[in-house]
Amino acid sequence: MREHRPLSPGAAAHALGRLIEVLRLAASLAVPLVAGALVVATVAGPLRPTRGADSYALLSPALVMADVAAGVALVGAGVAAWLFRRRLVGLLAMLAGLGWFGADWAASPSVDPVIRAGALAATMLVLPLVVALVVASERVRSGRVLTILLVLLLVGAGLAAVAWMRWYDGRYDPRCLELCYLPPVAPDPDRELARRLRIVLLAFQAVTGVALGGWAALRWSRASGTGRQATGPILVAGAAIGLAWAAWAVASLLPSRVTPVREAVMVTLFVARAVSLFALGVGLAWVTQRARRTVRAVRAIAWRISPLPGGGSLRAALAGAVGDPRLELRFPLPGTGELVDPDGRSVDPTEVGTRIPIQHGGETVALALTTAAVAEEVGADLGDAVRLAAANERLLAAVRHEVVALRASRARIVQTGDDARHRLERDLHDGAQQRMLAVLHGLVRARDEARATGEERVAERLDLAVEEVDTAIDALRRIARGIHPNLLTEAGLVAALDQLAIEAPIPMVADLPGEVACGPDIAAIAWHVVADTVGEADRLGAAEVRLLVEADEVRVRLTITVDGAAGRLDLVPLEDRAGAGGGRVVAGAAQDGLQSVIVELPCA
Repeated sequence: MREHRPLSPGAAAHALGRLIEVLRLAASLAVPLVAGALVVATVAGPLRPTRGADSYALLSPALVMADVAAGVALVGAGVAAWLFRRRLVGLLAMLAGLGWFGADWAASPSVDPVIRAGALAATMLVLPLVVALVVASERVRSGRVLTILLVLLLVGAGLAAVAWMRWYDGRYDPRCLELCYLPPVAPDPDRELARRLRIVLLAFQAVTGVALGGWAALRWSRASGTGRQATGPILVAGAAIGLAWAAWAVASLLPSRVTPVREAVMVTLFVARAVSLFALGVGLAWVTQRARRTVRAVRAIAWRISPLPGGGSLRAALAGAVGDPRLELRFPLPGTGELVDPDGRSVDPTEVGTRIPIQHGGETVALALTTAAVAEEVGADLGDAVRLAAANERLLAAVRHEVVALRASRARIVQTGDDARHRLERDLHDGAQQRMLAVLHGLVRARDEARATGEERVAERLDLAVEEVDTAIDALRRIARGIHPNLLTEAGLVAALDQLAIEAPIPMVADLPGEVACGPDIAAIAWHVVADTVGEADRLGAAEVRLLVEADEVRVRLTITVDGAAGRLDLVPLEDRAGAGGGRVVAGAAQDGLQSVIVELPCA
């Protein structure tokens, strides 16, 4: 006898998981199956020519084809979007397509009167459903306000349509087409109230159509080239639907003798609405298929990603998969969540565009910012290799951000020091130096008076004092120029370097260009680099310093050669100062007592 063993907890959990997956799959397939069944029932039932049936679709075979094409295109595109996990867009498209067939059900005498009345009321919901569909397809970051407005649009139109059918009696409606010989749904119809509700509904349709047409046209005109390729068909079709529906609503508001319900104007507007709905269905199907191709391309990114981070291969692969060459990556920094680009620079967190989150280990490690309207499922379909590459690039971006922050901090420190030097130079020039000059002037006058009165010994002592004060003033001037040369501010870098070569404590030969077109900050950094190098060479007992300055609109290059120094030059202060301006220092090979230092600074 076979022994039955109970399921282990692990096996039971696995079986429950499989059952949930099966139920989820069945639920996801139920909606498109029901929609497809209703389309088949419509084509096989109400759209089959029957005595007593009356709708625009049955006026001619061509109108039947236009009617069927519009509804089937919308329902089919909605089914495709639903199966591709764009559930909201798919549901709205299917409901709009089925609502379009509502007029055909209302015109069929073999259908229950209550169902016919409800189907005719559903036709009033087609335009609001299309509005919501176009907005959802465009992936507008609607927020709460627009979402509430769309819900109110649908609910308000639905309630007004139900109230209209509650009081409607088609036997007394001169513009009746579908329910002309059907007794009213309610036993006590109010023809005047029904007429007013119909006017409200048609006015609502006209205003909504104009708003949809204008919004879609404006959205298309402001879209980028990639955005137009991605959602252009939906926007163009949405604008056409809005205008066609608005024209139909206005024509329906006119008296029946002006726009007869079966004559050319109304039939043409029916065809216009059908063609624009068909175009919307085709456009939605095209966008869905494009999104599927994007997902397949994204899944294949792992084959094209470099194993090393930072090469830009992830951005390039995502840009090619999404179809947007301007796609950019943004990385939220660990801890703070601040967004930075791959170079570590902080970016505006409100940048416009569709954001594809890339998650690794349950955490968002990157955001792909694109103007293309791609499916939200792209982020979910990224492979493990892509997620790992994004996590690695975020780490590199975080390191680069620290470097950028450190460089900015160093620049601020150096700039603060330079500002303090400049203030000290001005204080020495305008304060101590002016006082010394006043003292010198007083001593000269006292000496001249003493010599004039015959006090020669006093005059000789005053001569010595004048010489000492004059020497002190020269020394003070040299100190002030060493702190920050006033000539650098007044005449520029070339003049300041030329003066430095003349007053250098050791022989200095300077080969200077006619002009250096750099800003004052870079000019100050360049002068201090040369002055510090000359001072260091003097400390090491060098015999000579040679300077070559090369400059263009992009950079300034300083080549400093020291001859006869009794030791290696200390480059750390030079590197700090040059790095603060975004430059770099390169030490050349020392040979035959020569040492060369090359400093490159950006001018742009």
